[in-house]
Amino acid sequence: MRANVVVPGLIDTPIGRWATQGRPSRASTAIPLGRQGTAWEVAYATIFLLSAEADYITGQQLVVDGGLSSLR
Repeated sequence: MRANVVVPGLIDTPIGRWATQGRPSRASTAIPLGRQGTAWEVAYATIFLLSAEADYITGQQLVVDGGLSSLR
């Protein structure tokens, strides 16, 4: 069995805000959905992968980044 991985993008959390202080350009990153994600949005993606609805999904990366990776 291969594991699935949740890959969060810019997430608005206390540690994320702290990281922005060290790299202010992080706050102005253009995210297609127009905002940083929340910890709940990452949690919901994780819960989905742990649920029975995802039983046949394996070896995947679920990117939760508001479309940021699609710009690269």
